[in-house]
Amino acid sequence: MCFYITFVAPPGPPKIVSPETNHVYLDGEQLRAVCVSSPPGKPLGGLFWRWLIRTSQVDDSDIQKISGIGGRGGARLSDYTSVEAYLRSLDSSNSGGSLSQKIAMPELSQLQQGDFISEDVQPLHYTLTKEKDQLVNTLIIQRVTRKYHAAKLICETGHPVGSAHQTSITIFVKRKFYF
Repeated sequence: MCFYITFVAPPGPPKIVSPETNHVYLDGEQLRAVCVSSPPGKPLGGLFWRWLIRTSQVDDSDIQKISGIGGRGGARLSDYTSVEAYLRSLDSSNSGGSLSQKIAMPELSQLQQGDFISEDVQPLHYTLTKEKDQLVNTLIIQRVTRKYHAAKLICETGHPVGSAHQTSITIFVKRKFYF
């Protein structure tokens, strides 16, 4: 009789290595950020980028609700405006609400002025690789806009086991003046 043991482990905590601290960009300038996680997890985990922006900064009609692609096994906390909204959704799912009620997202008009919106960065803007004993995610946004002024840029780990870890920096985007 043979027994096989498979070890499964989530990736280590993420660290944004470039830029290492809050950074100032000019409107329209290229934003490049690198996040690493070591160990990479077994099987390999993922590193994802997300913005945390104030509702007052959102003037794009395409972003009139909380965005996000969800995560393995259902919605992530980031799909909601607050911990309270997330917990309310869990309560409604436990009380037998309909599926449409469980996944409904609040409209922008329902949010308070100081609330934050979580916006996942689309995968076409970043590259995830494994280098040595770490995951490396390189984000390149060709033209960062004022919409992201004073927003948090978050790097988060993802894996089927364990909890997600995240780190963030604040991005400032100044207007470009022409004389």
